[in-house]
Amino acid sequence: MKKPNFLVSIILLFIFTSYLQVRSENPLKLKYLRYENSSGERSFTHFFYSETGKNYKAKWQLANGSRYSINYHFLDKNNNIIQKYREFSDSISSSNYYKYNKDGNMIEDYFERSDGVKGIVWYE
Repeated sequence: MKKPNFLVSIILLFIFTSYLQVRSENPLKLKYLRYENSSGERSFTHFFYSETGKNYKAKWQLANGSRYSINYHFLDKNNNIIQKYREFSDSISSSNYYKYNKDGNMIEDYFERSDGVKGIVWYE
């Protein structure tokens, strides 16, 4: 068995460390999600990012195209999502407002919809 050339090893090491640097500067981002819920409803979501890599918008759509929503995401200075706002194709809108503790863990999720549905979840 032939031993690898020293120059080849150096080149491979350079390529690998360059790859790691690029990955840390540009982490993987979710672009597209397909899923099916327990009642058999199939849908997909496309995610959009700003030039700085922040997720600011998503489009959710049922697979048959009968309903969709445009979802806006608002981040705080720590990149935590503090609000999600959704506009559905059937004219309903909804918002989630999130609160975090000093360690960055979500402690509250308040939900309200334009048709009057409201709810809140607290986390410990």
